[in-house]
Amino acid sequence: MKIIISCLFFIFIIGCSVKTTPVFVTLKSSQIKISDEGFLKQGFNYKELTIYKAGSVPLKFLIKNDEICLNNNCINKYYFIKKYFNEDDKDIFDTILN
Repeated sequence: MKIIISCLFFIFIIGCSVKTTPVFVTLKSSQIKISDEGFLKQGFNYKELTIYKAGSVPLKFLIKNDEICLNNNCINKYYFIKKYFNEDDKDIFDTILN
């Protein structure tokens, strides 16, 4: 019984530690051009930005550790930032989202 209560408490704490915020996002680079509403979900060691357009999910970013995933295609943060935004600072996307 104590194990079940401990597991439920752990799930409750983890579930409550996720923060979801509605956002309006404008991203403009040579390969990504979008300006619309979405949600920023921040949890333990990850950020997820989902941008909606006309009720569908055209763009989903997942930022965790040293990876950024764009619609479930994950690559190293440095290479992602260099490829899509032509910047050298691998934490610039994290800084913008914060």
